[in-house]
Amino acid sequence: MKKIIFKYLVLAFSTALFVILGYGCQDNYLGLEKIATDNIAPSKVIVESVVPQNGALLIKFALEETDGDIAQIKAFYIVHEEIREFTVSRYDRSIMVDGFAEISEKTIHVKAIDNSGNESEEIVVKGTPLIAPLNTLFNSLEVSPTFGGLFANWENETKAALVIHVMRNDTMVIAGQTLFVEDPTKRIYSADSLELSTQQIIGGLPAESIKMGFYVTDRWNNISDTLTVEQTPFEQSELNYAEIDYIPGLFGDPGTSRRSLSYENEAINGNGILKDAPYHSANYTPLRMFNQTHIGTWQPKYKYADGKFCDTIFNTFDLNVDIVLNKIHMTGRQNNKTVAYDQFSVKEFIIYGTTDENVDRATNFPEGWDIVYRGVNPEPDPSWSSAQRIAEFSKGFEHILPIGDATPKIRYVRIGFLSNYGGGFVYTHSHIKMFGSIKAEHY
Repeated sequence: MKKIIFKYLVLAFSTALFVILGYGCQDNYLGLEKIATDNIAPSKVIVESVVPQNGALLIKFALEETDGDIAQIKAFYIVHEEIREFTVSRYDRSIMVDGFAEISEKTIHVKAIDNSGNESEEIVVKGTPLIAPLNTLFNSLEVSPTFGGLFANWENETKAALVIHVMRNDTMVIAGQTLFVEDPTKRIYSADSLELSTQQIIGGLPAESIKMGFYVTDRWNNISDTLTVEQTPFEQSELNYAEIDYIPGLFGDPGTSRRSLSYENEAINGNGILKDAPYHSANYTPLRMFNQTHIGTWQPKYKYADGKFCDTIFNTFDLNVDIVLNKIHMTGRQNNKTVAYDQFSVKEFIIYGTTDENVDRATNFPEGWDIVYRGVNPEPDPSWSSAQRIAEFSKGFEHILPIGDATPKIRYVRIGFLSNYGGGFVYTHSHIKMFGSIKAEHY
C-alpha cells in the first residue's frame, strides 16, 4: 500500500514540474506584462502653464506621444536645504506642488521618469503662489472672552489640515521673565475631519485677566506669526430671581382671564404692539415662572374673530441687572406627571432683550430689541416608556446660547411662547432658570 501511494506522489510531482517548465519556455509570462528596461532618458516634460493656488502652484503639462514608457512625473523644490517632492502618474496632466508659506516667486524643477528609472532633462519653472491656508486662518483668527474661557473663531475655507497652538504666559518664569509656553491640551485642530468647523472654546480658565498667544502650523511645519491677546473670561452666575420684576404695563396689562381674549379688540395696544398675555389668576402670575417651584404659569392665547388662536404670547420682565446670557434651563408643567410632553407645555420660545439705552423700548418693539435666543424643546423618543418620558421631561431642557460676541448685554426681556406640546388654546409652564455674566446690578 505504501508503494502505491509513493508512486502516485512521484507522478503528481513530475506532472507539476513539466507544466512549470513548459510554460516557462513560452513568450507569455502568466498573463503579466513584460517591462523592458533600457538606459535611454525619456523626453522632457512640456510645461503648459503654472497656475497660482493657495500656498501652492498647479503645474499643467503634456508629454511627447512617442514616450510610451513614462512611469511618472516628478516635481520638487528646495526649502531650508529640504527637498519637497511630488509625483503623479503618466496618466495625469497636472501636478500640485504645495507647502509654500510666503507669497514670493518660487522655483520648481520638473522631470519625467520612465519604467527603467531613467530621468528626463530637468525643466525649471517659476511662479508665485497665493496666500497660504495657514496665513488665511491666522489673519482671520479672533479671540474673545466667553464663559469659563476664551472663544476662538477663524476661517479655513480650503479645509487645509492646520493646527492652532495655544500658549499661556502664566506657567513659566525664568530670570524674572514670564514666558509663553504652549499648553498641548488646548491645541486646536482644523482639518477635513471637522468639515467647516471654525470655532472652539478654550475652556477651563479662571475669570481673571490672562495673556495668551496663538500661532498656526501646517503639515509642512510652516509657522505663522503669533497673535497675542489679553482677556478676562466671563464668570457665570445664576440670576437672583427675587429681584426680577414683572412689567406688563410696558406694553399693556391684560390682567387675569381664564378664557381667550379677543385678538382684534384686546390684544393690541395703542402703538400696534402685542400686549403681554393674560394669566389664569393671581396663583398663576407670569412672575411665578421664576419662583423655581412646580407651580408655574397658565396663560390662554388670544383668539381671532374666526375662532383660531394666535400662537404667540409675550411676558415682559425687568431683570434689574445688565447681563450677557449664557444658558437657559426650561422646565415644563410638573404638577401632573402624566402629561409629560403634553398638556400645553411650552415647546418653542423666543427671548428678546434690550437695555436702558433703548429709550423707545416700549413704543417701537421689536425695533431696538435683540433676539437673544430662539429655542425649541425636543420631542420625546418614540421608543421611550411612559416612565422614561416622565423622567426625561422632569429634567427640563437646557439651552446654551451663542458664544463670543453674538449674545448681547440685556436688562429687559420679552419672553415669547410660540408653540406648545399638544396644541390647544393655552400655555402652561413651570419655571425658567437663567445664567450668564452680570455686568451691573440695579437693585
